[in-house]
Amino acid sequence: CGEYTVTAIEAAHAEQMECLNYLIARDGRTLLYATDTGWYAEETWQFLEARRLDGVVVECTKGPEEGGYMAHLSIPQVIAFRERLLASGALAPDAPVVTTHHSHLGGLLHEELEQRLNPHGIQVGYDGMTLTI
Repeated sequence: CGEYTVTAIEAAHAEQMECLNYLIARDGRTLLYATDTGWYAEETWQFLEARRLDGVVVECTKGPEEGGYMAHLSIPQVIAFRERLLASGALAPDAPVVTTHHSHLGGLLHEELEQRLNPHGIQVGYDGMTLTI
C-alpha cells in the first residue's frame, strides 16, 4: 500500500466467512478501522491492547438496541469498546473515536446519536467527514 502499512485483524461478523477489520499505519500513527463487527474475541482484544492507536473508526449499526444479532455494535457496546481501549493504554484519552455504519433501523437521528455518544468522547460520523490522525 505504498506509504501505508495495513494489518488485518479478525472481526466478529459472520461465522461462515472470514471477516476482517484493519489497522492502518503511516508515519508512526495508527488508525483502527472497525466496521461490520460485533464485540471482538478476546484474542483480538489482546492483540489491539498491545498496540498504540491514534484513532478509531468503529461501527454503531444497532444504535440503542441491545441483544439480537451479535454481528454489529450498539451504543453501549461502542462506549465499552472505547473504554476498554483506554483502560489498556492502547488509546490515548484525546484520540478521536468516530462511529460509522449507522442504520435507520437504530431509530435515532444524527443529533440523537450525538447526545448519547459525545459525552463519552465519541464523535458521530457523517457522509463527507474527514478525520486527521
